[in-house]
Amino acid sequence: MNKGAVPHTYRMAQIETQVYTRLSTFDDLTDIVSDRIYPTRMSENGEVPCAVYTITGAEATLTTQGVSNVTKYTLDVEAYAITVDTCLNVLSAVKAAPHAWRDDNIKLIFIIF
Repeated sequence: MNKGAVPHTYRMAQIETQVYTRLSTFDDLTDIVSDRIYPTRMSENGEVPCAVYTITGAEATLTTQGVSNVTKYTLDVEAYAITVDTCLNVLSAVKAAPHAWRDDNIKLIFIIF
């Protein structure tokens, strides 16, 4: 590992935390799911509707000089609800949310759906 490099599992946890923080601030989403936004899987006794997000991959960015310090993370979002319409509304709210932001530890984040 490069001197000063951040371990991969730490970054994944950091990304998960940032995704939750961002999703939980979108009124269009929280109007539907309240605070029921879960990483990886729905809680055992979870209520619906809810949103579940999972980081499914991480890929280093290659440049002509080799591997850069930019990593592309793949994010899946699932919606659970009683009706199909509510599921679609949850996914639409996530998709309509702003998809780029800055953070103190993560320089720039883009979510592309």
